[in-house]
Amino acid sequence: MWEIKLKKFYSRKGVISENLKSIKGLNDKQISNLLISCGISKYSHIKDIKPRHLRKLYDQLSVLRRDNLIDDNLVENFKKHWSDILELGNWRSRRHNNRYPLKGRTKCNGKSKKRWHSI
Repeated sequence: MWEIKLKKFYSRKGVISENLKSIKGLNDKQISNLLISCGISKYSHIKDIKPRHLRKLYDQLSVLRRDNLIDDNLVENFKKHWSDILELGNWRSRRHNNRYPLKGRTKCNGKSKKRWHSI
């Protein structure tokens, strides 16, 4: 499935750095470091890049995906992390369930007091 996503990515038009932003978990600095290590200019179009450079990019993206740093694995790990926190039932999870900030005040303390006593 990952190979299919990358084939769709390579069939796109435009600048490669803009298209890499569509992958979850990659920010601008990571994208520029990734492209520099592969020998690709961040302003080059996808169609103009040589296949050997694309293969290097593909290999590095596969390593990042295997380490759960990008794409669907990142989202799954994030959801699992928050579900584990919510199961604890501590202060942080109760604040999260009630949609309050973890630190700081709410606009109306009366509303906050009512919600805390209902739990």
